[in-house]
Amino acid sequence: MRAGPTIDELVVADEPGPWEGLGFVVEDGCARVGTVRLRFAGPSAGRGLVGWSLRELATTELDGLATTRSTAAPVEPGRHPNGAARIDHVVVLTPDLDRTFAALEAAGIELRRVRDAGTAERPLRQGFFRLGEVILEVVGAPDADGPAAFWGLVFVVEDIDALAARLGEQLGSVKAAVQPGRQIATALGPVDFAGLARSLGGQGIAVRDEQEFGPALNDALHSPLPTVLHLRVDPEQISVAADAGG
Repeated sequence: MRAGPTIDELVVADEPGPWEGLGFVVEDGCARVGTVRLRFAGPSAGRGLVGWSLRELATTELDGLATTRSTAAPVEPGRHPNGAARIDHVVVLTPDLDRTFAALEAAGIELRRVRDAGTAERPLRQGFFRLGEVILEVVGAPDADGPAAFWGLVFVVEDIDALAARLGEQLGSVKAAVQPGRQIATALGPVDFAGLARSLGGQGIAVRDEQEFGPALNDALHSPLPTVLHLRVDPEQISVAADAGG
């Protein structure tokens, strides 16, 4: 069986900070998870997962999914405090499964399996493709319209219970996955207070270390706009309150 296309990069419209807060190591704007790079393009790029680069494609016309070709070799996997070992699958939603399936297969991405699920009142149909070590899951969204769109990512971690203890309220409840013997949870993530301030017409500044604090405070004091300083602290650091009470 031929290898077929594989993922080089996934482009995420977010700052690195929230992902570092979830336990990912980010270097030069990227996190290496398995053989795939997550590139953080900032919130101005859109929302969520906004694009990808793939190797060995016949065409980049993938039913509206923003796609570029890559000739880069797979990266060496990174080591992350959250135990993320690889990306299990990328999820895409489409209002027209047949159209999206045809576009992916025309690019050389082979449909491996189709699954019918859901209920009689609300049926669910999924198609599964393989992109190297990553599964591409395409889900029918009959209530939507327009082109296909990225929806989300699923990571494999070494110890989900340890991750739940580390992230606390940033991780939803651990529950049984569809696959027997596996567990799953949703990363809720920290609130981007700086981004929230900007969305409301104020100024928001994310501060990641002590060197950034002074200039950020000076900007806040001299800004004509209401300003929020979002101080990103090390989750492993003991707080003043905890120390005083201990």
